[in-house]
Formats: sequence, structure tokens, C-alpha cells
Amino acid sequence: MVLNGRSAESIPSRTLYLVSLNHMLNDGSTNLISTLFPVVVSVFGFPNFEVGVLVAVGYLTNMIFQPITGRYSEILEPRKLLALGISIIGGSMYLFTISNTFPTMLLTIIILRTGSSFFHPVGVSAVSRSYSGLSLDRAMGFQSAFGNLGVLAAFLASAPLYSVLGWRGPFLVFALFDILVVAITLFLMKTGNQIPTQPENLGVVEHESAPKLQRTRHKLGLPLYFIITMLISGGAYAVFANFGNLLLTKAFSLTEANSLMASWVLAAFFGAIFTGHMTKRIGRKRLLTAFYFIASATTLAFALLSYQALLAPILLLVNGFALSATYPMIYSQLASFLGEKSRSRGSSYGILFSAQIIGSSVLGLFGGYLANGFGWDFPFEITSALLLAGCVATVFWIDSNASQLIAQI
Repeated sequence: MVLNGRSAESIPSRTLYLVSLNHMLNDGSTNLISTLFPVVVSVFGFPNFEVGVLVAVGYLTNMIFQPITGRYSEILEPRKLLALGISIIGGSMYLFTISNTFPTMLLTIIILRTGSSFFHPVGVSAVSRSYSGLSLDRAMGFQSAFGNLGVLAAFLASAPLYSVLGWRGPFLVFALFDILVVAITLFLMKTGNQIPTQPENLGVVEHESAPKLQRTRHKLGLPLYFIITMLISGGAYAVFANFGNLLLTKAFSLTEANSLMASWVLAAFFGAIFTGHMTKRIGRKRLLTAFYFIASATTLAFALLSYQALLAPILLLVNGFALSATYPMIYSQLASFLGEKSRSRGSSYGILFSAQIIGSSVLGLFGGYLANGFGWDFPFEITSALLLAGCVATVFWIDSNASQLIAQI
């Protein structure tokens, strides 16, 4: 496939680079507050349940706005929507610096998550229109890896910036980077919304990741399988990203805990970026099944052994790699299911990411609630069971006779 006069097999397009850059700042800025939750709890005295409420309401905001931005990605230029989203995020970074109560912190998180609702349905949809086949796996892994790179930067930078500039300093620094990325996106990203003009393909798309059954589509066209797996992957990622350092600070300092979580994000970066190479050699179905199982086992082990200085980093590295790789594989499966001529990609990805956010919100809220009574290790134990369910769901998806998982929603 040729994109902008160059081979999509060998060189990512300018659009892919800019989408990846936006993903990095989107996820880094969004997760910055999570890296400072131990500080927020200490400075403002928020109980565990209120931390869970902040996490849950933020994700619920994404759930509401992502389908809307996904719909508009079919109409407006991606560069304008991406720039608008990062601009809102940048504004929320400043608002964090003047928030000093739970209500104002909650309002700021709602604004932050409204801005972050733009990237995923807009950016991922733009990439899915530009690539196909194995190139699609590599492109999805590339942009997904940059999201992890942004989270990595947040975990590595927040504690040092906090120690030098105070707790407001990290937010101001990220606000400056957000403004810079907005300018780069508007200046360099190609105009045009890249919406395909062909009529929607309503036929059956044959792909290794989709059972060879006749699909009677609902207007959204999403099999229940995608909803189940994104609920699980989204919830699992949210538990680690938001509560990982809270569990680790029981045995380590904030800097040490954030460094350990940075190792998890770094492994997630490599898990995403190598997805295309791994699926080429192993196959998407078997790889996704294996990684769900590995993520489940390492999550449970981390819940029980997070205080171990030698074991905790190993468990986080393996878990981050496996869990992160599930994302681009699910994105690619959906793109293959929809077909190259589908005109509903933006809406479909908006719904898919809303499912991810529902999982994140539910586990975020109940994680804080359960931690009040059972400690921060308990949400990870629940997450381990859910990841095992994701492994089982993928096995059923592979089985062409599992028609109940093909049911349209």
C-alpha cells in the first residue's frame, strides 16, 4: 500500500507520526494526576474512595464524549479535532494548579477528560483508514506505543518536578508541551479528513481474527467480543496506571514507586510497538489469548508480591508488555471486521473506546471502594480474574461455533 507517495510497509506517514505525537501528549497529560495521587492524598487528605471517584468520573466523561467525537471525525478534519482536544487538556493542566478542594479537583478532571476524549476515536480512526493487513498491525502498534511513551514520561518526570517545583510544577510543564503539540499539529498535519468515498461494505470480511460466520449487522456493527475485551483491557490498564503507585508506596518511596511504574509503562511501550512483528510470526489469535493469560497471572502475582524489591519490577515488566499488546491487536481485529470500505470507522471506534472507558470507570470506582475495606492489593486480584475471562472470551472468539459472542449489540 502506498501512502503520500511512500510505502506504508516501510515508512510511517506524516499523519502517523503526528497522530503518535498527539497520543503521547494526550496520554501523558491525562495520566499525570495519577502519578501524583500519593501526593494528592497527602496534601489534601482525600480518602481512598474519593480517589476512586476522581478516577471513575474522569473515565465516565470519556465514555460520554468519545462517541460524539468519533461521529465528528467522519465530518471534520482530524487535525482540527486533535488540536482542539490537546488545547482543552492544556487548559486543564493550568486549572489543576488552582484546584485545592475535592469539588474543584473533580471539575478539573472532567475538563481534562473531555479534552482527552478527542484523541482515540479521531487518531486511531485516521490510522485505520491509511493502512491494511500487516501494515495495519504495525501502524496501530506504533501509535499505541507512543501513548505508553507519554505515560512513561509522566511517571518519570512527575516526582522530580514535584521535588523541585512543588506539586503544581508538573502540570505547568505539561501545559507548555500541550501548547507546542497543538501548534505542530495545525502546521504540519495534512488537511482533509481522509474519509473514504466508497459505499459501506456490508459483506463478510474474512480474516484470521474473525470466525467465518454470516454476520447480520446492527447499525453499529460491533460484535460483543470487542466490547468484552475492551472492557477488560481498559479496566486492567486503569487499575495499574491509577493505583499501582498507591500499592507500591506501602513499601517504597514515591520516587521509587513511580520508577517501578515507569518500568511497567516502558514494557508496555515495547509490547505495543512490537505487536506487528509478533502477530506476523505467531498469529493474532494465539498471541492475544496467550497475552491475556500472562497478564492475568502477573497481575495476581503483583497483588501478592508488590513489596518484593526483586520480584515487583519483573512482574511489572512482563505484565506491561503483555497487557499493552492486547490493545493494538483488538484495534486491528475491529478494522478487519469492519472492512476497508467501511464509512463507520470513527463511530465504531468511538463505541469501542467507550467500552474501554466503562471498564476503566467501573474498576476505578470500585477499586477505590474496595481498597477502603481490603487494601490496594484487592483491586488487582479482581483484575486478574477479569483478565482470565478475557483469555476465555478470546478462545470462544476463535471458535467459529461460539455464535453468542458474535451477537451484535
